[in-house]
Amino acid sequence: MTTSASSSDILQSDRLTSRTKAILQARRTPEENARTLSPKAYTALTTLVSALLPQDELIPGKPIDLPAAVDRALTGPRDGWRFAELPSDAAAWETALLTVSDYVESTYNKPLSSLSVEEGGALLDRIAEGAIGLCKPDRFSAFQMQRWSGDFRADVIDAFMGHPDAHQALGISAYLNGNNSSLSGFQCVTPDTPEAFEPKASSSLASLPVTEL
Repeated sequence: MTTSASSSDILQSDRLTSRTKAILQARRTPEENARTLSPKAYTALTTLVSALLPQDELIPGKPIDLPAAVDRALTGPRDGWRFAELPSDAAAWETALLTVSDYVESTYNKPLSSLSVEEGGALLDRIAEGAIGLCKPDRFSAFQMQRWSGDFRADVIDAFMGHPDAHQALGISAYLNGNNSSLSGFQCVTPDTPEAFEPKASSSLASLPVTEL
């Protein structure tokens, strides 16, 4: 009997291999007190992540802890690629986040954490435009911040799209192709015709045409 993922936790499906399930479950349960970033940098990360990807309409009432997921990913292993103008990933994120925090404190005379989502979004846009940076030791220039901005956006979206709660909300089922003993794949490939085992998206955004997102 095949367990439907449309009415229950996607990780309870019997169409998951044990290895895939373990990987996804680990993403749902981050290690306690395992931090790569300093407390100040982590607070900055939390504020900027909320500005980049508000989850209210995606996962109402149950947001994914994306700051924890990004922080955990910084512990490695990483892909080894980076801009020549930036240090290793963990050091780059620490420095960039402290740069943003210091910039807001010195420019607006208030902590970064006090910014609204709209203000945070505008700040991220200015970073991407190369308009924000600090000319002081152990902080990034505007050019370095612009370089880091792309990594920030990519890693946050990657953390979200790799999380099982996001898969449940958006109806993503690509890995429900069988278990340890049988890889049965998908039989129906007709557009907009999901199979019984596929999750039913819980987010209203998942049903919108791409042009409206």
